[in-house]
Amino acid sequence: MLSYPKTITYKRFCEIGRVNKKYPTAAKAAAVKKWIKWVMSDEAQKLNGKLLYTSIPRQVRQRVINQVNREVK
Repeated sequence: MLSYPKTITYKRFCEIGRVNKKYPTAAKAAAVKKWIKWVMSDEAQKLNGKLLYTSIPRQVRQRVINQVNREVK
C-alpha cells in the first residue's frame, strides 16, 4: 500500500491541488477553505480507499487545514 509523505508543505499542497493564496472575493476564498476542510475530513478520506487513493494521515490533514486557513485570502 502506498503511503502519504509525513511532511507536506503548503506550497506543495497548492501545486498539487491548485489552491491559490488570493481570490478575487472573500466568498471564493471561503468556498475554497470549506472545500479543503471537506477534502481533509474523515468522511472524504474514507472515500479515498474506495477510489484506490492513499489516505492522508490525520496529523498531516490538520496541518494542511491550518495552513490554508492562515494563507488563503
